[in-house]
Amino acid sequence: MHLVPSQSRQDFAVFALAVVAYVNTIPNGLVFDDLLLITEQSSVRSAFNWREIWFGRYWGEIWPHNVLYRPLTIWSIALNYSFNGLLGLSCSHTAGYHVVNLLLHAAVSTLVLRLGIALCIPSFASFAAALIFAVHPIHTEAVAAVTGRTELLAAGFGIGFILAHDHRHTALAAVLFALALFSKESAIAFLPVALLCVFSKDRARRDIMAFGLYGLVTVAWFALRASVVSGIVIPLDTLPLAESPTYVRILTALRVQVRYLGLQVAPVGLSSDYSMNQIPTVTTLLDPHIVVALCLGAGAAAIIVKTWRVSAIPTILILGYTITFLPTSNILLPIGTIMGERLAYTPSIFVCLGLGYAFDALRKMVSGYAVALLAALLVVFVWGTVDRNATWADPYTFSITQLKTAPNSAKANYNAGREHHIAGDVAKAVEHYRRALEIKPAYADALNNLGVAKRWQGALYEAVGYFKNAIYLAPGLASAHYNLGQTLRDMGDESGAMTSYRKALEIHPEYAEAANNLALIFVRQGDLDRARKLWERALQIRPDYTMARENLKRLDTVGN
Repeated sequence: MHLVPSQSRQDFAVFALAVVAYVNTIPNGLVFDDLLLITEQSSVRSAFNWREIWFGRYWGEIWPHNVLYRPLTIWSIALNYSFNGLLGLSCSHTAGYHVVNLLLHAAVSTLVLRLGIALCIPSFASFAAALIFAVHPIHTEAVAAVTGRTELLAAGFGIGFILAHDHRHTALAAVLFALALFSKESAIAFLPVALLCVFSKDRARRDIMAFGLYGLVTVAWFALRASVVSGIVIPLDTLPLAESPTYVRILTALRVQVRYLGLQVAPVGLSSDYSMNQIPTVTTLLDPHIVVALCLGAGAAAIIVKTWRVSAIPTILILGYTITFLPTSNILLPIGTIMGERLAYTPSIFVCLGLGYAFDALRKMVSGYAVALLAALLVVFVWGTVDRNATWADPYTFSITQLKTAPNSAKANYNAGREHHIAGDVAKAVEHYRRALEIKPAYADALNNLGVAKRWQGALYEAVGYFKNAIYLAPGLASAHYNLGQTLRDMGDESGAMTSYRKALEIHPEYAEAANNLALIFVRQGDLDRARKLWERALQIRPDYTMARENLKRLDTVGN
């Protein structure tokens, strides 16, 4: 019996299964980073704002110290934003963003199939690998979160680059490689992976010469990125492992790699947060996770040595996984996160190809059992993925689920506190903010929000203390200055409130609420001209700001 369908049917099956697994993401809302990127990042508001998109940072001014440069991802989100406008929908209407992510993942899944074939992996193995990749629950963060699009685009264009080079389409490969780099910085790892594939096939010298062109693309990208992020210094306290000794950072990164591999094989206990202190740092080689990591490394090295002369495939899969994880592993350099499932998206390609290879070997021994086992695995993975997708349904569900999966994380407790705060349960919010500060005492955002909660409870002096501590830790936190101004105003300290509002506007010139409240003080001081200018400025920033419009209207009435 012929178990492997034709190429076109394989493509369709992989694409369709990916859609089935992720179609329930379409009704999801915007949560966490998605909300910030789509509602506050000015460069996504027009797909034709070329200068801001291609010569601006990924987070713009939302995070002043960010050095991420991902213009293609921003442009794709800006297209979604503009398309919503053309349809008469709210620009933050979520369905279009999720549909694009879904289709991108389905397309990447079919490219995994093509990559397997290009690497001379048997047809059944490549097909099984692509099916597993399409539905693997570890990919939910990359697909369900709009900001996960960086992973989808980088992986898609990265695989396309390897395939185009394999077919000797050098110019097309260079373009696809550039697009991968413009999607996410870590896509640079596809360059050594492509080189590895060339050597494994003992390709002609002119093939290797093409890497001169790819090198020029890399240099040009580096130069453009450097011109965009030059002069920006990343505070060490924003990089979780940066202030730890190098050996602690590397040991902790190895511990995390063991966790990643565990989730690849058995995706149980998935979480959207692995930040401090959910992943404890490692300080000794005797840690059980490090022992496992060293054993896995030794085993991988043994497989490479034993199989290289017989088949290059195991080597490509092992080194491909390692190389694509290196940029985000914290081994080479510290990055802004200790662990994130979205970071496993591209490395997962090689794990899934390895699983497909294993299923093919099993099929040759016990054909019926292997196919049945693969089918059962796919059903379990689809169920797990569909269930996990619901985590991104709305901010409240996201935050509460995050806390359940990461109870020792300061960020998870902070996010849960914020959602309880929004829901009006201030006491519960205070409880979670305090827990976040127990885990991470120098958490400026948690101090700021705890101050807001205390102000709501009427503990004004206590609130002032929290705001001042937040400002001490993060002088550029505009909301802390604004909230301090609000509290000082409540306490009758108009001069102090004015100073705080001005500082908030100095840090964040588009802070409409600070402009509105500062204008009210000017009115009480009789400086109507300055008040008018501030309200006009607030309305330029936010044309729908009803309070500023009403205040300006009252001012006009008084003037007449």
